[in-house]
Amino acid sequence: MVKKKLLLCLFALLPILASAQDNRVLTPVIWSQIEKTVKENPDSVKALVARLTLPKLDTTLTMSQRVLAFYGQSYISQGDEMLDARR
Repeated sequence: MVKKKLLLCLFALLPILASAQDNRVLTPVIWSQIEKTVKENPDSVKALVARLTLPKLDTTLTMSQRVLAFYGQSYISQGDEMLDARR
């Protein structure tokens, strides 16, 4: 009986959950642009990383700037963050 009510509740919420994802578009990652930006101006990427990692959320950053900060920092450090996190 409990399983039946749980399944009914789940099926009732499923359309709401599915429609909530419609408004969120995926941000494409343009690797050539990130590589070019990192090579030409790595300090701007480091400044974006500093803004992104502040304890107080910076709501003025666009999604493309966040992607550039995240992937640009990984490109600069050549993935060393993962090695540091494992230690």
